[in-house]
Amino acid sequence: LVLYGLALLPGLAGAQPALSLAEAVKLAVARSPAIASQQSMAAAAREMSVAAGELPDPKLIGGFENVPAEGADAWRLDRDGMTMTRIGLMQDFPREEKRRLRTERAVKDAARSDAAAASAAANVRRETAAAWFARRYAEETERAIAAQVAEAELAVVAANAAYRANKAPQGELLLAQSATIELANRATEA
Repeated sequence: LVLYGLALLPGLAGAQPALSLAEAVKLAVARSPAIASQQSMAAAAREMSVAAGELPDPKLIGGFENVPAEGADAWRLDRDGMTMTRIGLMQDFPREEKRRLRTERAVKDAARSDAAAASAAANVRRETAAAWFARRYAEETERAIAAQVAEAELAVVAANAAYRANKAPQGELLLAQSATIELANRATEA
């Protein structure tokens, strides 16, 4: 996404001045979905660390046992003396040390997510800087070649004038024209 965004910048260059390296990095970090995702994971892990140290929720238990499936009393709960209804509440009480260790693990998970977010931010900064420098290099190369093409065209005009005045051989004119064509090809490649 960073490279795609920076690739669009040359098209916008006419509308606004090019971004500096610091501005490009700042925008890329602010708009990176990878960094936002890692930060959200870290926030979730921090919130889970609070719940990890608490007692688990109580459980409500209910059910029927020995319900007849055949005969005149099939599926009736009030006719058979062996049918039992069970309703209860159950609570687990894990040891304090186990709850403390769960909390520590959740805190370390949050720290790991924070480190992953920092790593993602560093990657975005690095990729943005590389793309910015590649774009800058391409612009400078294009400008340098454009200046060379302008000079080569002047050399063609001068060689043509010298050839017409009989002061230079035709080979110099062809050499100047060839250099101009080669520079135009390089400009197209750039």
